[in-house]
Parts: sequence; structure tokens; C-alpha cells
Amino acid sequence: MTKKKTDNVELLLSKLDKKQLADFIRKECANDSRLQDCFLALGAGALFKPNPKSYTSRVEDMIDDYAGRHGYIEYRATFIFPGRV
Repeated sequence: MTKKKTDNVELLLSKLDKKQLADFIRKECANDSRLQDCFLALGAGALFKPNPKSYTSRVEDMIDDYAGRHGYIEYRATFIFPGRV
């Protein structure tokens, strides 16, 4: 983000109250699952206790979904792999 945009974000954050921010976050999270995941990650360890079995199961499911014939995720499949930045 450019310095000007960063400054504008900081200025706006200083002007908005908690209710305005909460309403915005609720609306955007309802419409954007990636933002919702990022927002919920803020609560990881604080509000939500991580469950290793859940993570293991999710990783195994992704490997099953994207694994090639040799049992690993091939290079080309990484372009559509979830969470790739």
C-alpha cells in the first residue's frame, strides 16, 4: 500500500467508531470468504483454541483433492491450490 493510502486508512480508522467498524466487518465477511478467514485468524489462540486434529484433517483433504498420480501435489496443481498467494 502506498504511503498516501496508508495515511488515509489510519485517518479513517481514527474517525470511525467501534459500531461502524463492526458493521463493515460483518458485511464484508459475509460477502468475502477470504476476508472472513483472515479476520477469524485474528482470533486464533485468543478466542478460538486451535484443534490439531481439525488442521490435520483439512490438510489431508486438500492433499487428496489436489494430489497427482504419485500422491503429492504437482507443480502445475499449485497454481489452483487454495491459499496460494
